[in-house]
Amino acid sequence: MVNRAFGWIQDPGKIENLRKVVEIFDLSSKTHTILKTKTIPKIIKKKDGRAELIAQMNKIPLALKYKDLVGKSFRPRSLARCNGIIQAAVKGQKRPFIADWPADNFLRWTCALGFVKWNKKDDTFEITEHGLKLSRAKIGSEEEYSVYEKAFLSYPPVSRIINLLVMAANNDTVLTKFEIGKQLGFLGEEGFTSISQFLFVKEMCSVPKTEVSKIRSNWEGDSDKYARMICGWLMQLKYKWVETAEKKVTVNLGGKELSYILQAYTLTKKGFEIRKRITGISKYGKISKIVSFEMLATKGRDRDYLRSRRACLLELILKSQSSLEEIITKLAEQGFDENESTIRDDLRGLENIGLNIVFSRGKYFCNDDIVGLEIPKLLIKETQKSDVLALVEQCRSEITKIPHDYLVLIPMSFDKTQSNLFEIKTLELLTEQCNFDGLHLGGSNKPDGIIYNKDYGVIIDTKSYESGFSIPVGERDKMKRYIEDNINRNPKHNKTEWWLNFPKKLKEFLFLFVSGRFSGNYKEQLKIMSEQTDDTLGGALSSYALLRIADKISGNRITQEDFRNKISCLDEIVA
Repeated sequence: MVNRAFGWIQDPGKIENLRKVVEIFDLSSKTHTILKTKTIPKIIKKKDGRAELIAQMNKIPLALKYKDLVGKSFRPRSLARCNGIIQAAVKGQKRPFIADWPADNFLRWTCALGFVKWNKKDDTFEITEHGLKLSRAKIGSEEEYSVYEKAFLSYPPVSRIINLLVMAANNDTVLTKFEIGKQLGFLGEEGFTSISQFLFVKEMCSVPKTEVSKIRSNWEGDSDKYARMICGWLMQLKYKWVETAEKKVTVNLGGKELSYILQAYTLTKKGFEIRKRITGISKYGKISKIVSFEMLATKGRDRDYLRSRRACLLELILKSQSSLEEIITKLAEQGFDENESTIRDDLRGLENIGLNIVFSRGKYFCNDDIVGLEIPKLLIKETQKSDVLALVEQCRSEITKIPHDYLVLIPMSFDKTQSNLFEIKTLELLTEQCNFDGLHLGGSNKPDGIIYNKDYGVIIDTKSYESGFSIPVGERDKMKRYIEDNINRNPKHNKTEWWLNFPKKLKEFLFLFVSGRFSGNYKEQLKIMSEQTDDTLGGALSSYALLRIADKISGNRITQEDFRNKISCLDEIVA
């Protein structure tokens, strides 16, 4: 069976294009006919499978294969050719077609809203009765809006966001994508990351104007993207459920107050009315929610294990009310041996994706009607947790003061594709949970970040390595240059002048490497670095130890002075 990451959507935005993609599967639709007779013959070349795609679209009943719908990518992208049905159906910004990635997201979107059904055995897709209603409703009509209304209410994250906006309105405030994203999905793992808006504002107020647009477009976690995208959908409906607002966010950096205006979201009058349908107190009653197996985890080597565990958990609390102890026992019988902290976070995660998880009289249950959840029979090896996830679960039960969102630092520290977010989240943890001042820097000729208090500053370099970071000579020399730049402070040697972000009166500085694990002769490299930089002290800190130390600082079990002493070891730092 094919394994796909369905359930969450990041890229497509226009509802009118969503409808076009649904209409591909309706043999009687105008979109289907034009695609088959005009668009595909015109923009898809013979060598890219034009005849085969047309033949597939002529089949009755119509069930289209994933590869035919989405197509494949080209390198370089500038020379890409159209080779998929969905690619051809939607116009791009600069070309008459879109690429394979947005095509994949449009397909995910149709499935998530129940317009198209995925046949997992043969990886084909076909229209549902609800999809036919959309395809055959008059554009802009009440009937079309009614179809959209039911579809969006069946998608759990929509319910989650509406409920969050209601709570915000009750507190006379609005929410940014960062504030929504922090409460959306299974936080603390890859695939559901969120960036602190306070660190974002610090960055926006500190970088040169030439870098502002880069920060604005690149500083976004996965859950932040989901929040922005879903709010965007709900603003496009005939009767808008959500509208934008402005929110002034003020931060303190080095004793200075900095403010920045962020885009935020709030509910319209219609949005408040819609909430009645979510709770089931309206005359229409509640709508069943579509929960696919795939939406229970999206990234990482443990994706199948996490999906299986959470799907089994959800089935348990759908069938009967269960205490935490009963849940742990029943999951253990199915091969999932987990601690209380892990199961509590899973339950919180199910609530964060938009399910109505109720805790009453010591028992949990899901007060929703669920459709679409199919748990595949996976091989034993496919549902065994990795060493990295085992470390996450161990740490989950040990940290009690900092939010479990930060557990994501452990898998990130072993995944080089997450290196930028690893930098950002590390600085966020140290500044927002350990009360250091500091800033993410990154980029050419600058360390990844700095932190400081009134007594000392730390130059930080984060490294995501799957097999362990040995501090090779090249990386040692980079840190050596950062230390020397800070000592000499000569703009002729480094025009970025990143050291100006440290307070002028600060005299003591240390260096710090943060990674998943350390290997090889890293101790020797630390000593050489110190000897070559006027005996500057520093150390190597694993992501696991970082979380434990941050938890102790946050809980006042150790001080920032203790942290300085730990860093000064020229060795791997012990938590």
